[in-house]
Amino acid sequence: MSEKKKYKRGAGYFDLSSDDNQKSTPKMSNSSEKKKYSRGTGYKKNPADKGDKKTPLMSTPSTKKKYSRGTGYIKNPADKGDKKTPLMSTPSSKKKYSRGTSYTKNPANSYVEIPDGNTSYPIIGHYFEVKISISSGTYNCAFQSVNGLSKTTKTTKIQDGGDNISEYHLPSHYTYKDITLKRGMIRGTNNDIYPARIKEWFENLGWNSSGTMIDTASIVISIKDFDSNKNVLDREVITLYNAYPTSVTLGELNSEKSAILVETINIGFSKYESRRAELLI
Repeated sequence: MSEKKKYKRGAGYFDLSSDDNQKSTPKMSNSSEKKKYSRGTGYKKNPADKGDKKTPLMSTPSTKKKYSRGTGYIKNPADKGDKKTPLMSTPSSKKKYSRGTSYTKNPANSYVEIPDGNTSYPIIGHYFEVKISISSGTYNCAFQSVNGLSKTTKTTKIQDGGDNISEYHLPSHYTYKDITLKRGMIRGTNNDIYPARIKEWFENLGWNSSGTMIDTASIVISIKDFDSNKNVLDREVITLYNAYPTSVTLGELNSEKSAILVETINIGFSKYESRRAELLI
């Protein structure tokens, strides 16, 4: 037993009564020598702080960070505690939208108010009227849309002898594309918006009842507008001459959709004229 290896205790070792087997017990085993945490210079005692646990300075309510209210802040009754309530929460400081220098208050606010004589304002294309005049009379018809009105001219290109840097375009006759009218089909006929005679004229593609000749029509498309007194007037009037339907197309029938049944009518014509309403008065 005398030959057993001795453990080196170290320079800072001191004897303990419980050390029976000569094991090395470091100096830190003494509770009085435990390391203390630094509280900081601004630390205040917190009742919840027990033992040697480190409680940071921010745990005390009196030291919570305050939000800056700004120089123009007004007290809001809904502002409680330290929550940040911006200045924009007060009704008196809400942002006002600018109407512009020429804005005029409209009580009804049902249409775009255009000052008299303002010819630079664009025409609105959602309000229009279509009248079809055939041999049996004139009928006012309602349509969802009218589009495809156009006029073009064919040209012939020629070159002048000795001139290698230019060419001339000689125009020929005007050509007109068919216009397209669309409307929803209704359950019956109505002489104000869906005349039975016009329905028959469309289905027969302009042929008369005996099938011997085409019954041509004059179609007048009036683009409506309002004046400053809310009176309806015609801003643009377009007249189609010698018009008749060239095709009729029924809309899609689909049991999976609840959509309005729309028919499409293509109208051919010989020419059209477009005039401002002022010239017709």
